Amino acid sequence: MSTKQRQDFFVGGDWSRSKRSDRANWTPTLYSFAQAIVAGVEKVRNRYPQDRYTTYLMNFNNNLNFGGNDDLSVRNVGARRVHLRLSVTDGVPTVTYRKGSEYIASVASAPEGILFTFKNVPTGTVPLHDIKYTSSEGFKIDAIRSIGYDYMRSYGSASLLIGLKETPSASVSHTPLSSIVSGVAEIKIEL
Repeated sequence: MSTKQRQDFFVGGDWSRSKRSDRANWTPTLYSFAQAIVAGVEKVRNRYPQDRYTTYLMNFNNNLNFGGNDDLSVRNVGARRVHLRLSVTDGVPTVTYRKGSEYIASVASAPEGILFTFKNVPTGTVPLHDIKYTSSEGFKIDAIRSIGYDYMRSYGSASLLIGLKETPSASVSHTPLSSIVSGVAEIKIEL
């Protein structure tokens, strides 16, 4: 990287140590460059196998934390994450990806609920999901009833089937995504 390119990262081209450490002197060029680096690393990262016992977390204050245990409270910054908004109107889903579209091949209705089919996910991956209903009545089944229970019905590195029911009772049948009248949810999937 040339001196001129480095100078473009800071107000007035002054990239002395004192000016570099003050974020008020950072230009949009620096943020754009950092964003491009992050995007490039994320794009290439998934081409290599992940070692679940070698992780690190680092913030921009140069605080490096190595984690080598299997403690689920430590979040691997290299983890594959999907975050999407699922809006349903008369059984037709509209998906808006916030992150991780490169891991989803399709989102479809299944007799038991919602089927997510994955791509670019290593064999042996076990997905975890979280659903937050953002419409006032969640996923509406009809004018009175709503989905009150969701769970991982089947899962693996190829797909995740989220079962949808009104209640968690075995006597209550599943509701396919195509039977949802209306509703919006934010869904996060850790891969």
